[in-house]
Amino acid sequence: MPAAGEHALDLLESWTESPFPSPMDRPDEQKAARPDVSHGVHDMSSSRPRIIGLYGLPGSGKTRMLEWIMTSFHDPSLLCFEGSDLIAGTVTENCQTFMTLSPEAKESSRKAAMTAFKSHFMFWTEDEDTGRTVYTKADLEAYTSIVYLDASKDDIERRRAQDVQRQRDVAHSWHLQRWKDEEKARLRELCREHGILFSTMTAEPDDYGHIADILHYHLCTVEMNESLVLAEVDKVVTSKQEPQIVVVLDADKTLAAVDTGALYWELLRGRIDGTADVDGDPVSRLFKHSAWKYSYAAFKQATLLYEESAATSAFERLCDLTAAQVDLFPELLSLLQCGPDRPNLKALVITSGLRRVWEKVLVRHGLRSNVSVVGGGRMSDGYVITPLSKRNAVQHLQLRHQMRVWAVGDSPLDLPMLQAADRAIVVVTAEEVRSRTMESALQTAIDHEGLVALQLLLPAHVRPRLSTDRLPLVDDIYRTIMSDTHLQFHHFTETAGAKLLMTPMRDAQISGVTLREAHRRVGWFLAIQCLSAVLNLDRKPIIHVQGQNTDGYCFENEARTTIVAMMRGGEPMAFGVNDAMPTSHFVHAFEARDVTKLHLDKQRTVVLVDAVVNSGASLVEFVRHIRGGHPRIRIIVVAGVVHQGSLYRGEAIHGLSKEGHLTIIALRTSDNSFKGSRTTDTGNRLFMTTHLK
Repeated sequence: MPAAGEHALDLLESWTESPFPSPMDRPDEQKAARPDVSHGVHDMSSSRPRIIGLYGLPGSGKTRMLEWIMTSFHDPSLLCFEGSDLIAGTVTENCQTFMTLSPEAKESSRKAAMTAFKSHFMFWTEDEDTGRTVYTKADLEAYTSIVYLDASKDDIERRRAQDVQRQRDVAHSWHLQRWKDEEKARLRELCREHGILFSTMTAEPDDYGHIADILHYHLCTVEMNESLVLAEVDKVVTSKQEPQIVVVLDADKTLAAVDTGALYWELLRGRIDGTADVDGDPVSRLFKHSAWKYSYAAFKQATLLYEESAATSAFERLCDLTAAQVDLFPELLSLLQCGPDRPNLKALVITSGLRRVWEKVLVRHGLRSNVSVVGGGRMSDGYVITPLSKRNAVQHLQLRHQMRVWAVGDSPLDLPMLQAADRAIVVVTAEEVRSRTMESALQTAIDHEGLVALQLLLPAHVRPRLSTDRLPLVDDIYRTIMSDTHLQFHHFTETAGAKLLMTPMRDAQISGVTLREAHRRVGWFLAIQCLSAVLNLDRKPIIHVQGQNTDGYCFENEARTTIVAMMRGGEPMAFGVNDAMPTSHFVHAFEARDVTKLHLDKQRTVVLVDAVVNSGASLVEFVRHIRGGHPRIRIIVVAGVVHQGSLYRGEAIHGLSKEGHLTIIALRTSDNSFKGSRTTDTGNRLFMTTHLK
């Protein structure tokens, strides 16, 4: 196919922008994961074309496979070639040409050219003691992935015998098996040394769905992977009450003392009785003894090892057996069991291990309905979890979902996640199972990278890491995390009642007395529906209409509550709150200093009322003024509408939550940050002063 090589240069020069935005493109996420989490020998980002080598014995079906890929795998970015001579020539040269382009030129053409080659590794006749390798150094420099078509020896013998187009040497099945075994072993070793992804494909050539899955997996870049991970986080973290606290937990040796990966391979050895190529834990060896270390490529290769270890049904059974031997630490089990009772608290397990194992573990402990798992382990998952993925997930929860994140982990691979989180807890287990490198990594992170964390001893008698001065102890993880819930936000945006109540407030044709009455109704509604739950109720004796004594109800400490109408817009709504709390004090305040010591002395609660909270700047002034003289008084904000951006991390109101407990109750939220004037200003519409500038 001589034209294919020419087309490669055309495609390389006409890359289109990648449809997968990289989370690393955001300036606030530029920090690298950790020095030992490198990208390995081959760059797996979109800055380098992915080139897949399709290997297998002559007669294994490579030509048929390549023909299907060329005609039916509809991906315009995938080119196909036959013959490894092309690698050493045109295509490699063109790839190198692309790599010399300026950053601007590369940025304007983001999508990589994905190329597949059908190649031979060695030839071996039955009368030879060893095979003759025919691969070149250029092959190893060009390939980013190698897929080995692992057809059965009998199928290969049959195809070779029936091939009338090629003159093939006679090869019996016993020889084909040793030839194939030698090729796979040598290729696997070379790929490990040169940072090339390696996988086998045992499917029949007509299993095209599986072939497509394999190609897509090998073509996935770091940027694509991270986007897929964040999309999965978006699926499992959904709520209408924000901001929330989300606890992000590692799994292996954090939730339980066991390493489920090692346990999986032990069980596999036992089930197959040593008949497969399994020696110890190949995933552990991959991370410890290859040039990849803990790179994205290494985690992808780990998934390929799991994929090769067992077919889907056998894999599920092995995951069942593995999960059956995992018992969660009681302290963390108690934390996860509290989820349904606290709607503002979510738990998310994000693991570099086997997702299916941990899903089954949670089911065993009755937690699957309220704890989600983000993880991989099979090509069908579509992504892998790296230390970078964990850190990006935490930052995504903070920036996109405006959540306060607690991270819980045990090893150096969790440090990027722990450092990104608002609060961090290091799980410390028994010395014989804990990470041996975590001590020095923790010390470096605390001394030079600004990590502030707590440590949780599991069980409580194990030796702490470092010192308890540098890494303070957590006695009760649930109580510690829940005590951090300083900001509570309640709203009724999507409810039918709120939609009816907000209609006159937003109607430009309604103003004056009618609009003030609409605001008053909203104040009364919010007090009855939500403020009553926040403050609780007290019983008071009343006389029933039939003459007997009975119980009535009022707000708890109602007489020791001060309602502050933030003028002008907050007054009508404050009157509505006062309707529901008739024995409370009422204060008009145009600015924070209008709320004096006399208004606050001996009071338990202050209810600040405003029609609109936009940036939150005025609200911050009132809260800090009140806390300045009365730091223990409870402050509740009641508003008609709150701009959601004012609650984001880094904004003024979010900062208040770190200074003390704050509750905000709103009829609705809005993404529209709009400051009205004249006819659009809420105060002017309420009091018929729209003619004023």
